[in-house]
Amino acid sequence: MDSPLTDAQIREIRKRLSEGRKIDACKLYQNFTDSSLLEAKQFVESLPSVERSEADAPEDLDQALVGKILDLLEAGRKLDAVKLYKDHTGRSLLESKNFVEKLIDDFEIFEKSTSQSGCVGLILIFVVLGFILQSLL
Repeated sequence: MDSPLTDAQIREIRKRLSEGRKIDACKLYQNFTDSSLLEAKQFVESLPSVERSEADAPEDLDQALVGKILDLLEAGRKLDAVKLYKDHTGRSLLESKNFVEKLIDDFEIFEKSTSQSGCVGLILIFVVLGFILQSLL
């Protein structure tokens, strides 16, 4: 494919794609070429998929960090686990989320949802308050 871009510009677009930032890759192409969004999208989608090399793989995590991440997951704190991994490794949010979700799958961790129990608690409070108000009237 004949491209008006330099190798460095294509590498920068590929980097964004490898980070899961397709929209940013399209915007970058637009900035480099003054093309339309459609042209940028077509170019970005025409690039061969980017495979990570071993050098791009996350560095070996120490067991203490993995233990902390697993503890957070067991406590139902998935967002905190993603943040801990992201902060420790410098990886993107998407890469961090994917890593944590792989841990969840590998260790078969049941994801806890606190939103449902919170709703039940609120409903129970309103029912009790209703009975109290009704008895006062």
